[in-house]
Amino acid sequence: MAETRRKSAERDHARGVNDGRSGMEKEISRALRPFQKKLAAEAALRAVCVSGLFALPVWLALALARRCFGGAVGRPEALMLPVESVFIPLPLLVVEPWVEQHLYNGCPTSRYPAADGRYRVRNAAGQFLGLANITGGVLRVEKLFVERN
Repeated sequence: MAETRRKSAERDHARGVNDGRSGMEKEISRALRPFQKKLAAEAALRAVCVSGLFALPVWLALALARRCFGGAVGRPEALMLPVESVFIPLPLLVVEPWVEQHLYNGCPTSRYPAADGRYRVRNAAGQFLGLANITGGVLRVEKLFVERN
């Protein structure tokens, strides 16, 4: 790393380059270079999507997005995070099928063997259901995010 900086400084000195930036600023700029194209493309795509006035041709925005996001543009859901990712800091509670049915129906489950608090809930199959509270040993649904047929 130090060797690279020294060589870079020697090249700049030999070319007479002095843009007023410190060595650290140049190093940061050099490190960020690979990400600048992606950030610029994301900003352009965001501007097109938000404005509604296609400032860039649609094909250009899609081409930029495909290049940056690996072809996921045809599948918008590939760019989205799962709902559960928002609630990762909450402790996980995996419930049995009979408790799952109580949650779907909005019924409290008394004498539930867990500490009081707020939980993210999954069923026995591992599917994210939503959020629930336990207060005084009673499990109550707070919000369900699961789709049912």
